[in-house]
Amino acid sequence: MEIIDAHTNLCFPGERWSDDMSQWPTPGLSLWPTFESRLAVLREAGVTQAVAVRAESVEGISYEALVARNRRIAEACRASGGFLLPCASVQPALGEQACALLRYCREELDMRFIGEMLDRWLGYEWGTEEYWQVLQEAARLRMVPLIHCDNERLPELGERCRFGKIMLAHYMRSIEQRVEVMLRYPNLYLLISSSDIARATELTWAIRMLGAERVVFGSDMSATDPVIAVACVQRAKISEQEKQQVFAGTFHAIWEWTEV
Repeated sequence: MEIIDAHTNLCFPGERWSDDMSQWPTPGLSLWPTFESRLAVLREAGVTQAVAVRAESVEGISYEALVARNRRIAEACRASGGFLLPCASVQPALGEQACALLRYCREELDMRFIGEMLDRWLGYEWGTEEYWQVLQEAARLRMVPLIHCDNERLPELGERCRFGKIMLAHYMRSIEQRVEVMLRYPNLYLLISSSDIARATELTWAIRMLGAERVVFGSDMSATDPVIAVACVQRAKISEQEKQQVFAGTFHAIWEWTEV
């Protein structure tokens, strides 16, 4: 069965994850601290392709530094032989430069995803005009952001971003509240990932409410062992067709939308 992991955290070749995570509130060691060990465990899980997010702060960063970072992300993904798909790193606070950066990432680096836009830790400020401007430019460029936000913010996101496609990482406490809002906005996709994926009853319920075509598989490796994440979907009380849709079908539909 084809399995695409739409949410993994990238470790650059030649570095160790414990060094990379020095900017996080609670840095620590990883079971998979290297680029090679991450590829190995993904393949052990049966993953055939993965979206690679660089979880690194954008607070106070310059346009030039982001260009360099995104080049390095693209190079790392090329080093995987096509196994990893790159996610652009952007700072909306840069305004027009942020939009120019997205154009560079899309046109020069063939990046089709943005993320993870994690406002609590990585220096993103939710709801500014620059933030919405970046999401509008993403839709125009047919790029897909991975957004990490509280359920209370979803209605504003849905109203302001009716065009394009957005993947929402994690359940954020209440799956019922999240899905209730998402039902009103068909361009929002539920990206099941991290420890949330272990709650199989919630996964089943989300598929029953949203449909498997609105649910995307992700492990959030290294926060979650991708072997366990895959097993959680395989053991869920859903049909084989629904499993195939969650593991790869929904992602392929999103990917096709990115084709310009």
